[in-house]
Amino acid sequence: MLAITFAPQNHQNLYIMIGFSGICGFCLTGCFSSGFEWAVELTYPAVAESTLGTILQATSNVGGMVLVLAMPSIVNLLSSTGGNLVIVGFLGAGVVLCLFISGEQKRNFNRR
Repeated sequence: MLAITFAPQNHQNLYIMIGFSGICGFCLTGCFSSGFEWAVELTYPAVAESTLGTILQATSNVGGMVLVLAMPSIVNLLSSTGGNLVIVGFLGAGVVLCLFISGEQKRNFNRR
């Protein structure tokens, strides 16, 4: 994402930007399934897997809609680089929050 943020913003680099966006999307898409599995492990047996998946998907969709709807205002206020830095900030905050999650695996422990 940082490569997209600081790449020159002109039409000559459009294919490079599309390539970086595709790579970023490919890498982040793999995080969803592992994130769902991790959330199920952390909340077992208090929350059903289907309920948790629905909550995570709804939260993800609402967060995405808020960012998409707010992005034109952010770009007009700052710049396209500023808008990208806002997204990088949200991704970084998510990584920091994940560092504070315990690694206890309740579901595997209860199977033994």
